[in-house]
Amino acid sequence: MRAFYAQRIQHLMNAIRHKPYAAARLSKLLHQLFIVARRERIASGTFDPVNVTQPAKVKSKGYDRWSEAELAKFDEKHPLGTKTRLAFSRCSTVRSAAETCAICHTGRLQGAAFA
Repeated sequence: MRAFYAQRIQHLMNAIRHKPYAAARLSKLLHQLFIVARRERIASGTFDPVNVTQPAKVKSKGYDRWSEAELAKFDEKHPLGTKTRLAFSRCSTVRSAAETCAICHTGRLQGAAFA
């Protein structure tokens, strides 16, 4: 158990940060290992270096935006009236409303006249 310390675990987490699910799984497995080690009295009652480590930051470009061709392909595959099409239109409406609220909230509409 002495081989496990916070800096080493943090180094492992950073090494696999490009795979966030793998990093989260490693963290959970090590946490469970330390629970068993404390229960079996292999480690002291407060020994859990996973609690002090921070999850690795993942650089992401965010969500991809659909092109017009992809939207047309979706429209062909899922005609009006299907559950998939309804869910998509519902999400699109909610996202559009959320973007509008964000614009209004950040004060980008200063001096704008509303009719």
